[in-house]
Amino acid sequence: MAEEKNVPPEYRLSGQPVVLVVDDARFFREMIKDILKELPIEMVMAADGDDAWQQITVLVPQLVLLDLNIPGKNGKEILKALQASPQLDQVKVLAMSGVERGEETASAVRLIGADDFINKSFKPRELQDRVRNILGL
Repeated sequence: MAEEKNVPPEYRLSGQPVVLVVDDARFFREMIKDILKELPIEMVMAADGDDAWQQITVLVPQLVLLDLNIPGKNGKEILKALQASPQLDQVKVLAMSGVERGEETASAVRLIGADDFINKSFKPRELQDRVRNILGL
């Protein structure tokens, strides 16, 4: 696959999907890592939008778990940039927010490119199920 050519080999040796977790709260990144550790995925972390965008363009992950309210390039800007890039428009995104909630937010982020939306008050099983569903695991 062409999109794998820029991915460092250590992220492809296992043949597992690469998932980028983007959140400015270290605790939340670690919590997500712990919740998803049983899934057959390789996880990479980013603490802000600028770091996330750099990793997205280098790694071309299969899925980005994207907090909408992050420093630097915010989540909505990243979604729009992904959709505008022919090389990256196939990257799946599960948008997350602890501030923005409800079906209105979910619909709005889907319109700008998110594949799904989850409120940060999710149950661990719900996050696992959403990730499995998006990646087809």
